[in-house]
Amino acid sequence: MHEILDDENIKKRPSAENIRFAGFWVRVAASVLDSLILMPALFLGVYNMMAWKSLPLYFILQIAVLLYKPWMEAEYGATLGKMITKIKVVTTDYQDINLQQSLNRYAFYFANSFMGLIGGFMLFMQEEFATLTDFYDIAELQAQIGTPEIDQFLGLLIFVSCIFCAADPLKQTLHDKMAKTYVVNAEDLK
Repeated sequence: MHEILDDENIKKRPSAENIRFAGFWVRVAASVLDSLILMPALFLGVYNMMAWKSLPLYFILQIAVLLYKPWMEAEYGATLGKMITKIKVVTTDYQDINLQQSLNRYAFYFANSFMGLIGGFMLFMQEEFATLTDFYDIAELQAQIGTPEIDQFLGLLIFVSCIFCAADPLKQTLHDKMAKTYVVNAEDLK
């Protein structure tokens, strides 16, 4: 019995009163930093659509961007943007999250990204796409074959999920509530 009570993990576990939850604006800053970090892949994707027209490269880039956040959070508890802003995703008992929780947090984004993958595939399958090299012509073609109502709904769902953070006393978004996670000041976990 004393081995359980003397467990080092229990002694190191932070108490709730010592934890500061990450607010809306620091989380926005982390997201902006992650967008900047992913910018080379996004620019390469745009260049691919305008010049190379490689469907395999399109899928590789989209999947890499799609997996960045859930993989980083499952592996390190934070994306690079979160690391820079010194925040971390943890379970509701302040432990590291697992891959399943990370995927649960990302559910709304997966739905949105999946629709993007389908839209991109449909774009590459259009005969006239192969001849288009102007960004605006490609965007116009994409708008013609897209699903704007579904895209808008998924975007609104992500927006509403994030707004929860501004009003919630524990600064949880809707996707945090679904995954039973918090985003906290990483230095408070030491």
